[in-house]
Amino acid sequence: MKKPWYRKGKYRVAPLNYDNELFDAYEFPPDKMVKIFDSTIRKLDMTPGIRLTVQDKVDIALWGEELGVSEIFINNIHFVPEYFESAKAIAEQKTKLILNIETRLSKGWQEGIKKAVAVKADVAEVEARSSDLEMKRIGLTKRETLREMDHALEYGKDLGIEVAAGFMDSTKADFPFLIDLIHHSLDHGASKLIMYDSFGALSPDGIHLFIKRIRKNIHHNVPIIMHVHNMFGLGTAGALAAVTAGAYPDVAANGLPSYNALASLEETVLGIEMLLGLSTGIALEKIYDYCKFIEKKSGIQVAPSKAVTGDHLFTFESDYEVAAHLRRNQLENLKPFSPEVVGRKANVVWGMNSLGGEAVRAKLENLGLEYTEDQIHQILHIIRKRLGKKRKFPFWLDESEVETICREIVQR
Repeated sequence: MKKPWYRKGKYRVAPLNYDNELFDAYEFPPDKMVKIFDSTIRKLDMTPGIRLTVQDKVDIALWGEELGVSEIFINNIHFVPEYFESAKAIAEQKTKLILNIETRLSKGWQEGIKKAVAVKADVAEVEARSSDLEMKRIGLTKRETLREMDHALEYGKDLGIEVAAGFMDSTKADFPFLIDLIHHSLDHGASKLIMYDSFGALSPDGIHLFIKRIRKNIHHNVPIIMHVHNMFGLGTAGALAAVTAGAYPDVAANGLPSYNALASLEETVLGIEMLLGLSTGIALEKIYDYCKFIEKKSGIQVAPSKAVTGDHLFTFESDYEVAAHLRRNQLENLKPFSPEVVGRKANVVWGMNSLGGEAVRAKLENLGLEYTEDQIHQILHIIRKRLGKKRKFPFWLDESEVETICREIVQR
């Protein structure tokens, strides 16, 4: 019997994730392939305090291509010269990666589309403000928004570039108007739709319903991409909810930007692959290195407790976890997936939770040393004493220090 929730040595998740009652309500692509849209570069550009060089962005784009992302986004190339040069350099050096240049439907949109053509981008996305609040902000009526979207898409087509339609603040839009705007976009050649939950205002269940209703009400079968923010800590959940309704996720490595976090690429990809049983085309074993590369380029440190990539995620300290790790044959249920799946390695530290005795026994076995129970107690005593002298975080001993203690006691 096939068990999609379990792959030996790689992952074990709860079987309930694959229950028919859940899957009957999902709408997956026929090929079970979920393309990953990566906003890492544009979100780094929008993060206060960060300034990337052209080469930095080329390096990130090529890293993403190697990782397996389908499409990347760059914004505002018509009024930030550095962004134009970055987009041009990426277009020249990429191979399979799709480059999407986003231009907002406001003053100067013609120049944005012309610049997308000039850099030889693959797609020019026209992004319209779709909620009443956002249209009012720039002084457009609904009728004017419809008309401008029509003109912009036709303008891009006339210049010979593929056009897509984006909808800012779509989750707070008047739904009949949103559907009307989508229909206009499709009738004027939009090849895909990007729905922006621009301010992170919709719950995961709401996102699923939102995508489902859009799919029910449109007359063209085109890809829908969902852009989900993380203001309530639900970004990944929202991205997965969008996938279960038939959309593709727009994500960013490490959940950037810092001021208005997007759904995390690494978390979303693992959720799709392991909790939904779908393929993403992402080289999972390269995820950690990609995210650490982004951490280095951005200067924004990933939290130690961060899912998938946090430094402490695979740090074992409790007595039974350390013993299981050292004995290797008892690992499978310590975490839902092994660190090697995402290109990581587990490590052991020794703290107060390591002092049950079994971890020390496993360590001695691992070293090939014979021991007595009295020696176990002596080793535990020394570890406890040294821990007691610690005065600041981290309150632990590393492997090499404990190994030295074990050898000194057993080999006297």
